Amino acid sequence: MAWLDGVLEKGRPTVVFTHIPPAPLGEWTDFGRKGAGGFRQGAAEFMRLLSARGVARVYLGHVHAFGVLDRGGVRYVLTGGGGSPLYPGPVKDRFHHYLTVEAGPGGLVETVHRADGSSFVLR
Repeated sequence: MAWLDGVLEKGRPTVVFTHIPPAPLGEWTDFGRKGAGGFRQGAAEFMRLLSARGVARVYLGHVHAFGVLDRGGVRYVLTGGGGSPLYPGPVKDRFHHYLTVEAGPGGLVETVHRADGSSFVLR
């Protein structure tokens, strides 16, 4: 956490990538036990730090599904539907997909591409 705190600059557009979501994102991580599908140690501190530093986006995998959650001014995007079997469980949107992201002066443009060939832009 000390390292992350040292590299995140407030006011600079920042994107963070991590494999496993923090356990407090229970909509994605509660598999029979609260937070079982996410990391617990340091999770609350991790989320507070991202909020304090004004991180624009956090991209996560691990849970084989798709979702978007906003917490503390940070948008978390779960993009774990790349081809392995989809997880049953708490995540409502389960479909195979990949995500493309374009970064420009106007911000991030994220497009979700479904395996059936359809796509949509995240709002």
